[in-house]
Amino acid sequence: MPSAVLAGYANPPASPQDCIFAQTTTCVSADLTTRITPCQFGGTPDCSQCGCMASAGLAAIGNYKLAGFVHVSKIFAASRRFGELYGAMAS
Repeated sequence: MPSAVLAGYANPPASPQDCIFAQTTTCVSADLTTRITPCQFGGTPDCSQCGCMASAGLAAIGNYKLAGFVHVSKIFAASRRFGELYGAMAS
């Protein structure tokens, strides 16, 4: 496994709000209508014990620096904020 992914396991996000995977997915229960929040584990997940491969993998991508200085996670956060603002204006 790449060392960047292992680092994602060693340093999991502090909360679902810090998890790229939780922020980019919508999970539903078997009835296909009930949303599972705040992440795929639902309830009040203990993120310090997270063993989610998707979370670790996306953390590795988020920690990657484009052009050697801009973390991908910062670009994601800005894009998400823009989408939320645009969505609020369009409603």
